[in-house]
Amino acid sequence: MVFINEDILAESENEYSLSENQNNVEVSYSTNTGDEKSKFEWGDADTRLLLDLYHSGLPDVGPLKKYPNKKALWHYISQDIKSQVKLERTPGQRETRLKTILKRKTKIRKIMKLLERPGLNSV
Repeated sequence: MVFINEDILAESENEYSLSENQNNVEVSYSTNTGDEKSKFEWGDADTRLLLDLYHSGLPDVGPLKKYPNKKALWHYISQDIKSQVKLERTPGQRETRLKTILKRKTKIRKIMKLLERPGLNSV
């Protein structure tokens, strides 16, 4: 699967590919110049930090608040994680990771709802 972030696309054509294993997600990044792909792994600690910063900053998004829009929040999150974990990832990569987590959460909730149906227990 190839993801292209619209903000980065304005600067140059970049490609992101995503592959998942049990606990980590590996994101590959390459520019259109044919450079080597640099790989990032999202570990549990990185993901938890991302979620904590997002949920703590989300109430501060608004016209007269600390972050005027979500783009500013993602920029702050990117800088904060960079200083804490010493890994460089773009705000777009962090936003993509959050969207992936939320999709998984929704899928798990749907599966759990199906399993809770009374007709399934009688089999």
